[in-house]
Amino acid sequence: MSSQKKNFLEGEADHYFHRNRQVYEAEVPANTYALDFYARFLKSGDRVLEIGCGSGINLEYFRQKSSCLVYGVEPSADAVASGKTLFPEINLQVSTADSLSFENESMDFVLFGFCLYLVDRRLLFHAVMEADRVLKEGGILGITDFDPLVPRVRPYRHVPGLFSYKMDYTVPCKSCILSCRETQFLALRQRV
Repeated sequence: MSSQKKNFLEGEADHYFHRNRQVYEAEVPANTYALDFYARFLKSGDRVLEIGCGSGINLEYFRQKSSCLVYGVEPSADAVASGKTLFPEINLQVSTADSLSFENESMDFVLFGFCLYLVDRRLLFHAVMEADRVLKEGGILGITDFDPLVPRVRPYRHVPGLFSYKMDYTVPCKSCILSCRETQFLALRQRV
């Protein structure tokens, strides 16, 4: 197991959740602009998966807005427990992007929501391939993440030896997915 993944599963994901708890337990998600953009592509009954979902607040927004079926994976057990209390209609599980437990081609929409920047580089393509595996033919892959003018690797300030990787994630995702399948691709970028 990579050191980045191991550190998050062994406690840093929970620490991250507690540092940002007010965002994940708010009544309204912090980034409704991005969520409204994605919601335009959702219809009632669609199966939506968010990877790195925290408590599931974004999924609850999609569920209320579009009457879709929502699922989330998150490495923080505390975030998942909070989400199950706050949003009992969401299927949440403790997992990571590189190890999804869903059936092949079972999701209409898969969203990476501000999590790729923390995925270990050795697992990045595997994480994208897992998203592609669970995405239905013609499904939509959404990415919301940082988008610096140039790629950046920075020490992760909360745990020595870990890093954050800020870059345009459309490049590796498109090369990994679009060459193989008919997938619609949406990306929202936040300049840093």
